[in-house]
Amino acid sequence: MGFIKHNNTQYKDKTTVTVSAGDTAIFEIDRSNKVWEKLEGDETNGFKDTEVNLSDLINSAESWRQRASDLLVIGSKWIVGSSIWIVEKRVEHTSGEDRLHVHMKCVSIVGVPEIGIAGTRAVREPLGGYEGDVFNPNKHCGAAYYNVCRLNIATIRPVRRDTEVIELGIQSQVYNKASGLCNFNDIPSPAKLFKLDKKDINVSTGRMDKYFQRSSCFSIWVRPVQKYGQAKAPFVRMPQVFCVQGSAPITQNNYLRIRPRTAGFMNTG
Repeated sequence: MGFIKHNNTQYKDKTTVTVSAGDTAIFEIDRSNKVWEKLEGDETNGFKDTEVNLSDLINSAESWRQRASDLLVIGSKWIVGSSIWIVEKRVEHTSGEDRLHVHMKCVSIVGVPEIGIAGTRAVREPLGGYEGDVFNPNKHCGAAYYNVCRLNIATIRPVRRDTEVIELGIQSQVYNKASGLCNFNDIPSPAKLFKLDKKDINVSTGRMDKYFQRSSCFSIWVRPVQKYGQAKAPFVRMPQVFCVQGSAPITQNNYLRIRPRTAGFMNTG
């Protein structure tokens, strides 16, 4: 799954495009498993005439697609690179294909005005750029290629008094989890495996789940509160980027203390 179209232009290969407020893009979720079933029987890159299959990968991919579909609801806001997008509509394509097209519109630019289009090859074809011993950089996107991240905005405004200090609390759970990893510590030595094989004993590796570190970054924008008869001042971004890190599903409580350079009513977002 990934972006395949920008402003009605569909891309086949991975492409970085310049965007502006008002642009449109289509995020495609390809729910067909036919390409994986075809890959299993491929004589070059598949597992023809073997007991190996891709059922585990197919099941994992289906759960990822379903989660993405559940999250990309109409009206939700997302940030890609430094551009903010909102989901406008969802279109199901079921005649001859099983694909979901999520139509998104750019509503704001907060930095470098560009996003990455994965292209139809990366979204619809298997292997993601690794075809045997050949690496295809025009197809492979990588795990950090212009990720689509959920956007949340909070606005804080002091009430009925000038501000000397704004203090805000942040509660978060930040972590990553990998499931079904091979427990390499339980793998027998080559000599022991040879003996077990001679006795026709089947051995399966143990599985384990591991938590690992993840970072959640955010920015703070400030502006003076609009006074009667004056034009509304624009938000100005603070140069610092703040980050919360975690490696387990534990609630963290942090706070920020902001001291305005000029006393007065301030909005913080």
